[in-house]
Amino acid sequence: MHLSRTPHRRGLVKIGCAALLVIVVLAMAAGFWVALSWRGWAAQASRQTFAALIEKTGLPDEQKQGMIAHVDALTAEFEAGTVSLQDMAAVVEQVSRSPIIPAAVVAAMHEGYIRPSALSDEEKVEASVILRRFARGVYEKSIPESAIGPTLEPISAPRGDSNVSVGTGGADYHLKDPKSVTPDELRAFIANAKAKADEAGVPEEVAEVDFAAELGRAIDAALGRERPTTDEAEPSGGD
Repeated sequence: MHLSRTPHRRGLVKIGCAALLVIVVLAMAAGFWVALSWRGWAAQASRQTFAALIEKTGLPDEQKQGMIAHVDALTAEFEAGTVSLQDMAAVVEQVSRSPIIPAAVVAAMHEGYIRPSALSDEEKVEASVILRRFARGVYEKSIPESAIGPTLEPISAPRGDSNVSVGTGGADYHLKDPKSVTPDELRAFIANAKAKADEAGVPEEVAEVDFAAELGRAIDAALGRERPTTDEAEPSGGD
């Protein structure tokens, strides 16, 4: 899933597999196969793209830096030739099956729609919990993708009138600009999400996704590596 603005301004978040896929796309572009520096060029371009994208997510700095640290390590291996194009494709696939994408959309929705809205502080806290539950249901497939459109209906807009879209890979849903969404429309959207989460039996308490840790797990799973057993083994953020 991704959340983006069109046609020229990329929006609130497009994270995870889209950024990692840049490596594969660039590497397979005509001419890069024979260029001596293609690995370094592709790795650096992808790293810069990924870093720019996650800066727009509204995630805590620790999460942003942790994700970039994982990408830095992966692209360094790719540049050195110890990680192949096939490995990178496996990483893309693994990320797409992780909680990262639906959780990233929730983070973007909260940052772009809920946080700046006129809802009360209590409503914003409740909305954050409800959207996490909804995302968990989508990830676990207890909420089908066919439920996403009806859930978003109160804040949806005709395609020609929208510059924000939510993409699931199977469909794109076009939304109103956050500034034009009324509090009552947000409440209706949140109520829809709650109803779907309740119907799916998603627990009331759903932990926030640790994006950095999930990205690390996806990379290690794709590359057939065992996960460290201690937190100290997680890459720390930083330049």
